[in-house]
Amino acid sequence: MKRTFLLLLMFQFSMVGMCKESDSPVEYISKFYRLYLSYNYKKSSDPRPKIDLSKSFSSVVKINEEKCKKYADYPCGWGADGDEYLDAQETDQELTYENSGITISEISPGVVKVELNVYPSIKDAGNFYLKVITYKMVKQSGAWVVDDVVYSDNKSMKQVLTEETKEVERLYNENRAIKQR
Repeated sequence: MKRTFLLLLMFQFSMVGMCKESDSPVEYISKFYRLYLSYNYKKSSDPRPKIDLSKSFSSVVKINEEKCKKYADYPCGWGADGDEYLDAQETDQELTYENSGITISEISPGVVKVELNVYPSIKDAGNFYLKVITYKMVKQSGAWVVDDVVYSDNKSMKQVLTEETKEVERLYNENRAIKQR
């Protein structure tokens, strides 16, 4: 038990530089989801696995996060109202890599599609809990990183976050102007 925990802990800490130069985009995303779906939420001291983002996407996320924190009084930002890696607000308590039925495929160079069932214990739900997440990846410093994410609604997260940032600022400025009258 102790040995298994140490191995998982070592694997988790390697997430920051998880992608090796030799990894393909599919290998990188597969490694991430294997780790992510084995994460123990009951141990809050363990850092939650995160996917490596490109400088460009990371900048958009950071700016959005800062503006949301400063100006928004509602759920705002990437993953604020759901799990950004599962495209869901709630998931099966027993969800694992194995029972999710996950498939990961490269649909064009650097574009990886993930399909998985986030509630495998509910057998009669049809495709209701089937999630499709597409990762657009680029090579940065010799390793594959995520440059954008597209969910089932076919919207670019980069674009959604950029628009949300502008909207948060607009609403803040509008409210400030009203209060100053």
